Amino acid sequence: MKRNWLVVVLALLVLGIVAIPRLVIVPRVIQVIEAELNKEFDLANVKVQMKAPLGWELLLGRIPQLRVEVENIEIDGLIVAHTIINGKNIFFDIRSLRQRNEYVFKGADFLVAHLTVKESDLNNFFWHEIDPNEFLQIRIATDDISLEGKIPIFGGLQVGVSVHGYLDIIDGSYLRFVPKDIEVRDTKLPSSLLEVVKDNYDLKLDLGLLSYPLKISQIILLEREMQIKMEVVQ
Repeated sequence: MKRNWLVVVLALLVLGIVAIPRLVIVPRVIQVIEAELNKEFDLANVKVQMKAPLGWELLLGRIPQLRVEVENIEIDGLIVAHTIINGKNIFFDIRSLRQRNEYVFKGADFLVAHLTVKESDLNNFFWHEIDPNEFLQIRIATDDISLEGKIPIFGGLQVGVSVHGYLDIIDGSYLRFVPKDIEVRDTKLPSSLLEVVKDNYDLKLDLGLLSYPLKISQIILLEREMQIKMEVVQ
């Protein structure tokens, strides 16, 4: 009888050792990550999914697999409609988690973010930061981005223009619209007018994301939106 009780106690002990990390530690780390995102971006809806087969990995400061999905976050004044972050073997400072209940990123074997920016949100940013009179608007099409509208020239006269360009990556986390050519009623204008556009309508986006050392690796232009891929830099 005593032997049977001993087997039961040992079984319960093993079950507790296996279950406690998954029932206690994993939810706590998820809660801390969600709190950090909410603090950074003032979010109402954050989805965090974590895979830690044993749970004990987290006590060593390692998240085997992580997926974060958020909508309509604001990065430096720009609304990003959809953001997905996927990572494997993400390392964090376990001491900060224990002592200050803070999630401090230290590195990752793999970490990539996919951001979707809508044309309408990009225009709202452009008008608020650069063109309050809304002379121009941004048009995003497949493999093409342009500024279109009317700009004031001499004597209050306005001229309809179409400014085609491309997005240049600066320092890994910035995007800048670089004009290539400008047209008025199918007529190309001199390059000197491009300098006027550059000086007065300099569109620059800061896409630095939290404390992650993510750098822009790809930009895909689609109809009415652009998708941006960012990857971790060790």
